[in-house]
Amino acid sequence: MNGRFIYVFGRDERDALLASGYTLLKSDRDKDVYIFVNKSNQDRALFEKMQCAFSDTLTL
Repeated sequence: MNGRFIYVFGRDERDALLASGYTLLKSDRDKDVYIFVNKSNQDRALFEKMQCAFSDTLTL
């Protein structure tokens, strides 16, 4: 789970990351895409069933 950014695809995933203290950088609510800053102390269990992608590239 490397990458400076986390892309999540859905409001439930967005809400879970916000509740876990991740910082939201950008969003496209029409497409349900949300970009967060990745943290070094990740909770891997949080991402097991989440539709997400890790990247070093920030787009949207």
